[in-house]
Amino acid sequence: MFRRQASRLPRSLQAFIGFFGLALVLSGCGGGPTVATSTGRILYVATTSGIYGFSIMSTGTLDPLSTQPLVTNSGILQIAATPGIPSGQTGPLLLAATGSASVPAWTIGSGGSLTAVSAFESCTSSVTGLTVTSDSQYLILTDGTASSSSSNIGLIPFSKTTSCTTGSTSSSAYPLEPAIDCAVSGSSPCILFLTASSTSTTSTLSLTTPQEIPVSPSQTAPFLPPLTTSFACTQQACPLGVAFDPTTVFFYASFTGTNPPTLQSIAPNTKVATAQVTFPPTAPVNYPCVDTIGGVVYTPSANGFLYATQTNASGGLTGATTVVTPSSLPAPLAMLSCAVVANP
Repeated sequence: MFRRQASRLPRSLQAFIGFFGLALVLSGCGGGPTVATSTGRILYVATTSGIYGFSIMSTGTLDPLSTQPLVTNSGILQIAATPGIPSGQTGPLLLAATGSASVPAWTIGSGGSLTAVSAFESCTSSVTGLTVTSDSQYLILTDGTASSSSSNIGLIPFSKTTSCTTGSTSSSAYPLEPAIDCAVSGSSPCILFLTASSTSTTSTLSLTTPQEIPVSPSQTAPFLPPLTTSFACTQQACPLGVAFDPTTVFFYASFTGTNPPTLQSIAPNTKVATAQVTFPPTAPVNYPCVDTIGGVVYTPSANGFLYATQTNASGGLTGATTVVTPSSLPAPLAMLSCAVVANP
C-alpha cells in the first residue's frame, strides 16, 4: 500500500489563501459590526433644568455631547433652531421661549456648542411658543397666556429685529405651539398650524381644536388674515405639540390626551391623520421635532424618555424607538421640547 505524499504550498500562498478565506467569512456575515459615526447633526432637548445636546449617529443612536447641560435654565418651555444662518448672524441660532417678553438665543457652533447672543424682544407680553420659517428669515412667536382678544401672535424678521408685528387667533383660544409650512402652493405663501387650549398656559391646559391659518410673513401688517380652517378633534383627543417637515410636507402632531398617547402625521389642509404611532400609556408626550435629513420625528415625554419615529414621503410612520432614557441624563428630567440642526 502506498501513502500519497501531501502536497506542500509555499507559505506565502498559504497565508494568502487563509486571508482570502477569512475575508469571505466576514463578507458573508455582513463585514463585521457596524461602527457608529457622527452624521454632523445635533439634537437639542429642552428639559426642566436646561438644554441638553446629542450627536445624531449614523446608526440612529444618540451620543451625548461632552458638556451637559449646554444651558442651565429651568424656565425654558420650547426651543427652535434656524435651518440656516439668519440675516445679521454668524451661524444658525437656537432660540427659546421662556414665558417672558424676550427670546434668549444662542449661536450654534462647531460640535453643537452654544454661545449666547442678544435676546430678541417680542411684541407680545409673553412668549410661550415659537418656530422659524424654513428659509431662516422669520421668527414666529405665540403667547399662550392671552386669548384672541389680545395680540397673542408675533412675527419678527431676522433682518430687522427691532420690528415685531402682532396678530391674533381668529377664535377664542390660547395658542400653544406653532409650526409653519411655507412649501404650500396657491394664493397663500404659508400655512401656520397652531395647537391651542381653551385655558391659559398659566392654568392646567384644556386642549382644543387647533387652527390652520394662511399667512404672509413678508407682509408688514396684519400678517394674519381672518380666514381659518380647523383640524377636527375632540376635547379628549386634540394635539398638544406639532412640527412640520418640508421634505414630506406633513405636520407631525403629538396627542397626549389619548390613551395611549400618539404621534400622528397630518397633511396640510386635511382633517384626519394619515398614520399614527403609539407610546406607552405612562408617557405623556410633549412637543416633537423633525430631523428632515434623517427622516425622523423625535418626541420627548414628561417622564424623561425620548422616542424616535421614522417617516416617509407618504406620511407613514414606523413604531416608536426609545433613544434616550432617564438614566442617560445626570438626573431624571421631564423633556419638554426639541430641535435638530444639521452640520453646525
